[in-house]
Amino acid sequence: MDNTTGEKYYGKLIVQTTSARNAVPVSDATVVVRKLNEDGTSQLLTVMNTDADGLTEPYEIETPSPEQSLSPGGAMPYTDITIEISADGYYGIVNTHVPIYPGITSLQPAWLIPV
Repeated sequence: MDNTTGEKYYGKLIVQTTSARNAVPVSDATVVVRKLNEDGTSQLLTVMNTDADGLTEPYEIETPSPEQSLSPGGAMPYTDITIEISADGYYGIVNTHVPIYPGITSLQPAWLIPV
């Protein structure tokens, strides 16, 4: 189905960085979010840092219309993103193919391992 009204849809992403089996928040971690395009390329959406609680601010990401999930064989009903996380003293993490759905706030945990 086409979105003929021109209305845009958004989902939100929050990244939470912790260490020590989720016991210690990792502050000032760098989070890079990229959108994966259908042709295999990626587009930089944002670069943000975690706060003292290891959380990023909620970031809005444009998504397809929810109606796209109502018929089989159509386009993906979500936006496919990659999240790259790095922090001083920890190994980096790359999470690929993270779905962001319209109207949903997604919390992406990242358990960082000290170097």
